[in-house]
Order: sequence, then C-alpha cells, then structure tokens
Amino acid sequence: MNAACEDLLDPTNPALVPISASDNCSDVTYSIAAFQLSGGCPGTWMRVWTATDDCGNNSETTEQYVQLYDIIAPTPVITCPDNYTVDADENCEADTTPAAAGSATATATDNCDTDVDITITYSDGESTSLCEGQYSFTRTWTAAAMDDCDNPASVSCDQLITVEDNTAPVIDPASEDHTVECDGAGNQEDLAAWLLDNGGAEATDNCSAVTWSHDYLDGDMSDLCAATGSVDVIFTASDDCGNSSQTTSTFTIEDTTAPAFSGEAEVNISCEEYTCDADALEALELFSIDEACGDYTLSANCTSFSGGCVTPVGAYFVEYTAEDECGNTSTFSQIVILSDEIKPVPAIECPAAIELTADADCSADLSTDNTGMATASATDNCDAAPVVEVTYTDGEQTAICAGSYSFTRTFTATATDHCGNSDSISCDQLITVNDETAPSAPVISGPA
Repeated sequence: MNAACEDLLDPTNPALVPISASDNCSDVTYSIAAFQLSGGCPGTWMRVWTATDDCGNNSETTEQYVQLYDIIAPTPVITCPDNYTVDADENCEADTTPAAAGSATATATDNCDTDVDITITYSDGESTSLCEGQYSFTRTWTAAAMDDCDNPASVSCDQLITVEDNTAPVIDPASEDHTVECDGAGNQEDLAAWLLDNGGAEATDNCSAVTWSHDYLDGDMSDLCAATGSVDVIFTASDDCGNSSQTTSTFTIEDTTAPAFSGEAEVNISCEEYTCDADALEALELFSIDEACGDYTLSANCTSFSGGCVTPVGAYFVEYTAEDECGNTSTFSQIVILSDEIKPVPAIECPAAIELTADADCSADLSTDNTGMATASATDNCDAAPVVEVTYTDGEQTAICAGSYSFTRTFTATATDHCGNSDSISCDQLITVNDETAPSAPVISGPA
C-alpha cells in the first residue's frame, strides 16, 4: 500500500496506517516490528504486526509493506544581512562582496525530511547613481531548499547596498596670496585672473571632477589709501557629491609708485602769471603729473635769481614735491624765466591853456618854466617803476595880428618798462601871446 510520509512518521505506531485483528473473547493490542526497505521516495517500510489478546495469546505475524511518497515541498526561512553602507576609498572603489557586506542565513523545515538541502545564492540589481562615485543597488538573496524527494522551494530577501563618496577633494598646492601694483581702477583684470585661477590652487578628487567656487563679491575689497585695498578670499573645491575642501588667500592692491613728473628743465612764463604756488604752476602746464592710483598733493620751494629782463627778479629755481595718498613722494626741479611783453600804461596831465603878454620887445617867455610842464606817470604789469619821459613839440603859430599869435604845445609822455616795452600818450596846451602895448605918441619932425 502507499502512504504519504507525513502519515507514517512513526512506523511502529499501530494507529498510523492501521490494519486490524479480532479475538473471540477480548480486544486485542498490536505490536509492530518495522524494517525500512530500499525503493520509493522517501522509502518503503516493512511492518511485521502481531496481535495479542487479554490472555496473552499472540496471533501469527502479518507483514505490511507501506511505500511512502512525498509531494509537499520544504518550507525555507531566510534572514538577510543588514543593509550595508560603505565609503569609497581613495581610488573610488569599495568592497561590496558578501565577505564585507554580510551573507544571508537560511533554515528549512519539511514534512518528512529532517535534513533538507539548502543552497543560498545572490544576484545584484542595477546600480542607481546618486552622484559620481556614489551609488546603491539591491542584492537579492535566495535560499533554495530541496527535500529527499526533490520537492523544491525557495524564498528571497533583499539587502540594500550603498557606496558613498564622503572623501573631500585634496587641494595641493593651496592658493597663494597675490599682490599687484595699483592701477587706480580696482585692478579688475588682475583680480579676475587670480579668481579664475583659484589663486593658483589645484585639487583632485577620488571619484569625480572638481568644481571650484569662491566667496568674493564686488565691494568686499577693504578701503586702504587711494585705490588700494585687500580682501581675503575662500576658494572651495567641491566634488560631484558635495564634499568640499577650502583654501584661503589674500589679494592685495598696493601703491609703491611715486607720482611721475614730466616737464622741461627750463620754461618761460609771463611775469604776471608767476606765483610760487605748485598747483598754479601746474595749471599753467609748466609740468604734468602721472599718478595712477589716486590723488596727490603738490608743494614748491622757489629760489629767486637774476637773469632776463625782468627786475629785480628775473628767474626762479623751483623745486616741486609731489606726494600721493599712500605717502610715495617724488621731486622735480625747473628753472622758470620771467618774461614781459605787455606795454606799460602811461598817464599824462597837461598844464592849462595860458595867455601871455608880449613885452616891450614884442617877445614872450614861452619856456615850460613859465607856461607850465605836463606831469606824467605809468603803471606796468611787472615793473613797479617804469621810466616815464615827457617831451613836447610846438605847433605852427597862428597870427592874430602883428605881435599877437597862438599855437598848440603838444606834450608826449613815453613810458618804458624794464623789458623795453613802451607806450606813449599826448595832451595839448593852447598858448596865446597878445600884444597889448600901444604905440608911442606921434612925433612931428621939421623946422621949428
């Protein structure tokens, strides 16, 4: 006969796959001698039955052959290792083998087989990239159980394996401080080039390319003298997973260049324009200053000496000093020769018109001592005392009658300055001579 193996777990138990016997007087009990034979799956039992009544009478033995069968698969149970997270190493590699990440364990129970064969395998799913060098995947563990009758069963579980990149980029060399000479406009090109070059810093990463950034913002530059200043800049090297390293350096704008003079060693200017004032002389374009970084102040030390036509001082030796906002100074020497091309301005005042009376000789004193002399003066742009010469000329006489006449006396004042510039001005005086002497009484001549 056939029986499921789970129906005959104990072949000596008469209650399992039973047969029966009867007795004339009493109930019977059974005893079984079991012998396992080869053949079938999971095997065949020969059961030798003996029936015994209450009085101890034994029956003849009966042999029962039970061929077992098993169609029920085992029940496996699997336990996955914990989810595993590991850091990528310096080569962006990670050990994700079961030796590092852990292995599943499994057990199995079966209706018949007490020693079920269990095989544990795994397969890795597609990786999901989180960032370059960082990824995760699912490792599926499977426990396959097989009983003696080749009934299979399997069960699976999943383990999440994550490889992280927690290694920041390595900066080498670090950024370097950079100092430039002031150009007066913030040295924008120098600063931009330094920032673009990350201050000279370089970085490598174990897994990905490096992205650079910095914290400089327009207006961060400190305000020192003139257009100089400095700023501390933090350069940050970041990898694709957000790990970062930093290096800090200072960009400095300095002014070590003194103002540069340009000008002739000897110049000529009008005496009326000269003043010992460096700003005024610069405005006259006697020299110029090249100062790239900011403003500057000027001073002048003037030493007079003779020369030229202007007196008493005809020239100056001028020593200029320029100092910029950062304290850099330079000097320049120049001979300034004074010139005068402007005429003096004369003024004249004539004596009043005068009438004279002819004397007994029908003559009159026409000298300036008697008729008056013109007075004159002059002003000049440079000469405090221009020379003034007064001359006169008498016009033709206009006869009134014999012995009486008039004429115009023209006075001319000529002013000459120390450089020979001259100008004249004239005025007229009317002089009249009158004959007011009557003739003598008539005299009668002849015999008495």
